[in-house]
Amino acid sequence: MATTDILFAGLITTGTTSSDSITTTTTDAAGRSGQLDLSKYRELLAIVQLKSLSGGTSPSIQVAIQTGDQQSGAAQQWNNLNTPPTAWTTTSGAEYVDSIGPGLTSTNDLGVIGRIAWTLTGAPTTCTFFVTVYGKD
Repeated sequence: MATTDILFAGLITTGTTSSDSITTTTTDAAGRSGQLDLSKYRELLAIVQLKSLSGGTSPSIQVAIQTGDQQSGAAQQWNNLNTPPTAWTTTSGAEYVDSIGPGLTSTNDLGVIGRIAWTLTGAPTTCTFFVTVYGKD
């Protein structure tokens, strides 16, 4: 019988300081979550919702689910598992759901490790988005 687990669920807020491990002070740059263990899953369901985006000059954000090889440090290579939507510049309609795995919307093999990665442009003062990733074996 197949099981489904929540691999990652978190509200990510940029431009603030906090002890929360997924809060970052990075603006106008790339950010990422910690590594997710994908080794026992065949499929992923990713849900991303942009909640706020303000300040800066024409701020935008693009979010992707990535897989990495098993090397560590600077030698590690990361690739998008899905094709992220065009960068969001407003919260209106800023949500996507993606099924990732063989035979699904995004057909890539999952690999053994993954992460959530985002790119901010326009130096927004705040950006908050919610990400949930489910894994199914």
